[in-house]
Amino acid sequence: MACSKIFSGNLPELLNEIIQYFRNDFLTLHSCILVNRLWCRLAIPLLWEDPFSNPTANYHFIRNFLYNLNDNDKTKLIEYEINIDLIPSNTLFNYPNYIKCLNTWKIFHYIEKWIDFIKLGTPLNSDKIKEISKIIYNSILKNENNINLRIFEIILIRDHDYFNDILELILQNQNLILNIKNLKISFNGIIKTTNIFYDFLKFLYNNCKTISILYFHHKMNYDDLLIIKYCSELIISQQNLEKMLFGFHIYNSIFLSLKNSNCSNTLKTIIFYNINFKNITNFKQVIEQLNVLKSIHILYCFSLNYDFIQQIININKPFKLTSLFMKEKFQIDNFQALLQISGDYLENIGLLTSNKLKYQLLEIIIKYCKNIKFFDLPGFDYQNIYLSMDLIKNLIIIILIIL
Repeated sequence: MACSKIFSGNLPELLNEIIQYFRNDFLTLHSCILVNRLWCRLAIPLLWEDPFSNPTANYHFIRNFLYNLNDNDKTKLIEYEINIDLIPSNTLFNYPNYIKCLNTWKIFHYIEKWIDFIKLGTPLNSDKIKEISKIIYNSILKNENNINLRIFEIILIRDHDYFNDILELILQNQNLILNIKNLKISFNGIIKTTNIFYDFLKFLYNNCKTISILYFHHKMNYDDLLIIKYCSELIISQQNLEKMLFGFHIYNSIFLSLKNSNCSNTLKTIIFYNINFKNITNFKQVIEQLNVLKSIHILYCFSLNYDFIQQIININKPFKLTSLFMKEKFQIDNFQALLQISGDYLENIGLLTSNKLKYQLLEIIIKYCKNIKFFDLPGFDYQNIYLSMDLIKNLIIIILIIL
């Protein structure tokens, strides 16, 4: 196939396929842009897909987003003592056009870092920083740049001054997120929701219906009924959702929306991270409706007690538990009951347990789990390490902390 493309004159197409393999190898991609114009043209889009996740030490990449500032914005920067000579008058590429991944927290964070860097530590008050930042992200996200995001992460760590501004800007330029495939909504602190945020969620579930990966990562247990309602609507609206993560807090109504949506015939992977299952009463009801589910991952969750395990046992289909990592103590009987029905599917396991239960725990894992690829059981001693050797024949990664 490769030879046929070379002889048919399709060398650029073949070269593009090769360079795609370097997507996350930034050092190699930077070397590629120095080879010739063709290599440069093929490598630049990959380097600028997610610029805020791999910033340079001096954050100068931000300058390349500002070449088309209008005179009014340049005047404002001069007023704030920003040296506009640092901003290129033109660039070889329309760099914003290549952006495919955007994280709201990172864009704020690295713009502030750049401002601090070029000011050489000269302090600016928060109002000036806000105005400069607004000029910059307005320049990046404006319609003329034709950005078409694939991954969008909404990260609320605090009530950031710019958060509503950027959501409003996106709502004005809706093409930015119409085709997103990967959406993460994360509440990492106490927030004050606004009408703009509600409007944004409504826009998502009315217009963005082809999301394949959806993360709800909520560290704070909020009681905003509208957010809960709109997050449920977002799930229900999806036509091809394949992967779902619930992190820290999960609401019955949001979880139940998986049952009442297209997800029953599209969802292949579901991840529970740091979830307290204590009040999840509809687990069996939902899992039974997911017809193409291939893997379930329970990561550092709580309350895997008798009542919850019974919900799993009563599920009328295989419970394809692929990963199980726990940091709380558990009843050995509950653990054995879980592995009896799902051990054949389990590939990744990591557990904390008392010394008294280690030997018994290993015996259960060896008895029911024949496909383990990753094994993390800290606190080993030389007495029981030999028992674990029966697992190693199938392992890809093993982590043993020997005492």
